[in-house]
Amino acid sequence: MPSIQARATVLSLEASNGKAYAELIVEAAPACQRCASGRGCGAGAFRGRRESCQVRVEVPDGLGLSAGDVVNVEAGGQSLLRASAAAYGLPLAGMLAGAVTGALLSQSEGPVIAFAVLGLVAGFAAGKRSLRATCWQDQLRLAGPGPG
Repeated sequence: MPSIQARATVLSLEASNGKAYAELIVEAAPACQRCASGRGCGAGAFRGRRESCQVRVEVPDGLGLSAGDVVNVEAGGQSLLRASAAAYGLPLAGMLAGAVTGALLSQSEGPVIAFAVLGLVAGFAAGKRSLRATCWQDQLRLAGPGPG
């Protein structure tokens, strides 16, 4: 299943209850591999967060990290599904709700189209806001050391 990947820098490491945890700064706006290669689906218009975010993740045994290391993190398919729902589902739902509202308020096409467009714009704004507010904290996992 596809995943969203990003680079992160280790800020600190700590042990708790027999497990190791790392505080990471995740670089801005992780993109799927299709987006990274320029063949994306168009959801890049949302681009999620534009700034870095700080997260705490469990460190797998034997990874041997230290502060300052660059690592790869990934958010699995659930995160990709949530991002897709925000990018496509909210605008679609807004457009449909707007069209229904326009049809209930008027019998002519003009208000139906106008309300559908307003709903689409509102859904697009809600989806963008939803993606920007997400740092994927609950879905991130270390995928291994970063490049070079």
